[in-house]
Amino acid sequence: MEELFVESRIEEEKVFDGVVLPKTLRPADPLRASATKLIEGVLKNKEQLNGLLMKHGAILFRGFDVQDGGDFRRVVEIFGLEEMPYLGASPRVKVDDKVYTANEAPLDQFINFHHEMSLMRKYPSRVFFFCLTPPPEGGQTCLARSTILLREMERLQPEFVSKLGRVGMLAELIYPKMSTTQLIVGRNWQSVLGTDDPVEAEKLAKKTMVCNSFEITEDGSAKIIFGPLDVIRTIRGDRLWFNNIASDGQKVSLADGSPIPPEASDAFREALNKICVEVTWKKGDILLVDNLSTQHARRPGKPPRQILVSLSS
Repeated sequence: MEELFVESRIEEEKVFDGVVLPKTLRPADPLRASATKLIEGVLKNKEQLNGLLMKHGAILFRGFDVQDGGDFRRVVEIFGLEEMPYLGASPRVKVDDKVYTANEAPLDQFINFHHEMSLMRKYPSRVFFFCLTPPPEGGQTCLARSTILLREMERLQPEFVSKLGRVGMLAELIYPKMSTTQLIVGRNWQSVLGTDDPVEAEKLAKKTMVCNSFEITEDGSAKIIFGPLDVIRTIRGDRLWFNNIASDGQKVSLADGSPIPPEASDAFREALNKICVEVTWKKGDILLVDNLSTQHARRPGKPPRQILVSLSS
């Protein structure tokens, strides 16, 4: 690849069907490893990098001197993708054009596996992460290929997977009246939907979200039920698992009203723990994730941890 990148490895990586997750690239010349060199490498090798992303599900650029959110934005921009604004429920701050903080919920909370904005009618195809400050302990970003997850679940719970594929799933989330950084689902419904009018909010929820019902509760929160959700999908010709059936902070059930069997939830967690890759951050890392094939999560850790995010359609 124009001799600007060399293939590398990380200790945490795993190989499935002969394909490594993530694909790790370092600068070919460590003495010339500036953000500008990374941008030059992306520009000259964009087609090859797109192919690597489709194959591996994630690319880790490590060892480049990416200093701050401005450098990160320049790297994101050189890919030439359309920006997608963040419309999800997690508390974030926009720090630069195209750049947000990662979920600002306390680091002692586990953020479960998900495809970014999977409850929206339109979700990003790619998620860029950038490590500004690596945590002193924990705080790994975890990756899981959704094709492998489906295969594991079909092995562990074939009858449940068959039913789930037929009927789909419902998920219930509570959006608070007031935004808070103390919850994973911390943005209030007014900021998510851009209005404080409940009637207009319901219209917007059904337009932008896979919204089944919208209700303002007695304390001023909004209860939104999503679904029926197609958990098992075919994307780019690959069958994969798209939504989480054992996510903390939301109630889930089969779309016919029956509960998710405990043994299915246990199998789901077992499968994810088996196949996931826990990327331990280093300063300057940029992790590019194919959001259509690969889920991500955050392990609990200790502060400080500063990870920036950019979304592309």
